[in-house]
Amino acid sequence: MKKVILIEFNELCPALLDKWMAEGHLPNFKRLYDRSEIFISEADESDPGNLEPWIQWYSVHTGLPYSKHGVFYLTDGPKAGHPDIWSMLQAHGLRVWNCSSMNAAGFAREGSAFLPDPWCTTEQASPDDLGIFHRFVSHHVQEYSNNEAALSTSDTLKFLYFMATHGLRGKTISAIVNQIPVRTPLV
Repeated sequence: MKKVILIEFNELCPALLDKWMAEGHLPNFKRLYDRSEIFISEADESDPGNLEPWIQWYSVHTGLPYSKHGVFYLTDGPKAGHPDIWSMLQAHGLRVWNCSSMNAAGFAREGSAFLPDPWCTTEQASPDDLGIFHRFVSHHVQEYSNNEAALSTSDTLKFLYFMATHGLRGKTISAIVNQIPVRTPLV
């Protein structure tokens, strides 16, 4: 059986990506792009009020236009109950891994994994050990709009332990640190 990886890029401008790849500014993205099948979606909706990403991605995931699914808010998708691509694949006995797709319903099935998107407040990560990763990332994504207290030292240590035991390496940390711009202090 052929393995498929579906990567969803939200709010990208294809014309700008083409320009920057051609100019050599995105060499790693260009390598991924050149090895991929590219599908650029068109909105199924003309009303600007219904063009939010969590509405449009739900349309992509279910194959239903907004007029049929009616999912308007970011947390409506899991409650709507429409079959989505992950439930359809699982119904055919396939293993799936949903990594933070917007407005997706959670699932827990042996051999499959689900990581809710950072704005999701209703669905649980599966397997359970992904929960600490989701909590940490969600907290930091929602930080500016969240009245919740800062994460505890214990939660931060659990996250760091999770990362260290799930593939994070010194080389990756170094690459991340090297991408952070150094700011010259103002005198």
